[in-house]
Amino acid sequence: MKPIWKSFFVALALGAAPLLAGAPLQPAQAQSSDASVAQVQGFYDALLASMKAGGSAKSRYERLKPAVEKAFDLQAMTAAAVGPAWASA
Repeated sequence: MKPIWKSFFVALALGAAPLLAGAPLQPAQAQSSDASVAQVQGFYDALLASMKAGGSAKSRYERLKPAVEKAFDLQAMTAAAVGPAWASA
């Protein structure tokens, strides 16, 4: 590599280092004030509690049913998955 290119790359790296070091980092978690975060966190909490409690599949289903219905719009999700045939069913 010619000395001029080497000097150019070194100067470029040294010039860019402060910009990269000072760049704001993205938060590791979403802000908890967001309603969607609270919705997902509520579902996650119910899921975790159900897994820790154990029991039969039916008892876990009954514990999770309200959280699933609150967190997911199952009718809209089914309509989107099935497509136009959903309207005639």
